[in-house]
Amino acid sequence: MRGDRNPNTKGLQDILKKSGLVTDWADLESRISSGKIKALIVAGPEVQEFYTDIPEKAQLFKRVPNVIWLTTNPNDAFAGAKYQIPLKTFVEKDGTFVNYEGKAQKIQKMRIVVSQALTLSEAMVLLSGKDIPVLGEAL
Repeated sequence: MRGDRNPNTKGLQDILKKSGLVTDWADLESRISSGKIKALIVAGPEVQEFYTDIPEKAQLFKRVPNVIWLTTNPNDAFAGAKYQIPLKTFVEKDGTFVNYEGKAQKIQKMRIVVSQALTLSEAMVLLSGKDIPVLGEAL
């Protein structure tokens, strides 16, 4: 067991690096505290009981005028968010997890729990001002 309880941290870091979004928590905290960040999109975490610092982080995020919290399950700490958008859980979507060693592992959708919930990709498409493709079309 390692301290990071997220199954896909490496995959996320790889995507952020490819997009030129390489930073750390201290930089984010500094930019929020100085008022440089006017909008913030927070995704997750899915299994919230492992993250006892959610209320503390949510207090920091409340300093940002526009917060969109993408979440698989509600939490009172998110109450300050301007918007809460439901995300699908890992059992509701196909995808790939990249473990800490860089090993990619495919996952398959098991079932749909909340039909209106979005994948993170769908949420990003909508937030960019585009429409989600009709079933069967590529993003």
